[in-house]
Amino acid sequence: MDFIGTIILIIIMTLATMGGIGGGGVVVLLIRYTLFFDLKEAVALSGFSIFTCSVARFLLTWSKRHPEKKDCVALDYGLATVMMPTVLIGSFIGVFFNIMLPDIVILILLSLLLFYLSIQALTNGCKTYKKENKAREAAQQAQANPDLSLKKKTTNPVKGILATGNRYSKDSNFSKQTKSKFTEN
Repeated sequence: MDFIGTIILIIIMTLATMGGIGGGGVVVLLIRYTLFFDLKEAVALSGFSIFTCSVARFLLTWSKRHPEKKDCVALDYGLATVMMPTVLIGSFIGVFFNIMLPDIVILILLSLLLFYLSIQALTNGCKTYKKENKAREAAQQAQANPDLSLKKKTTNPVKGILATGNRYSKDSNFSKQTKSKFTEN
């Protein structure tokens, strides 16, 4: 059973690292119920496995460039600078609670946290799905009726200026005024 649990742990940690989520909630349960560790030991092993995967991912991606901005690296060090203090504070609080609280309280708190995060992820996923479907439908309508989509994209309601940046179009008032001034002189 230890061999199977270790193989499953490696697969889950690989997928979690590729997804960038860490996978701590799943890993704690996996270590607890397949490798038969106590809850406190499972939490510590989960933290170590997440740390190991994070270091491995850093070593693989530290020199890669951003796919859209060639002059930037792929890692966002500004975001890491902002997040690290809160992550460290959360780790200290978690270690303190792990030492002080009994296993059953920790299990209940972790279950509630995992449930809350699952609901939050599902809600965000549904919002993103709806937004992407609206964008897809708009793109399909634009392909089906190119004349209508062209009119929506090119005309700007402000002073008749074309959205393409042409300030001196035939339809604009400014263009008519300047033409009349030049023709008078």
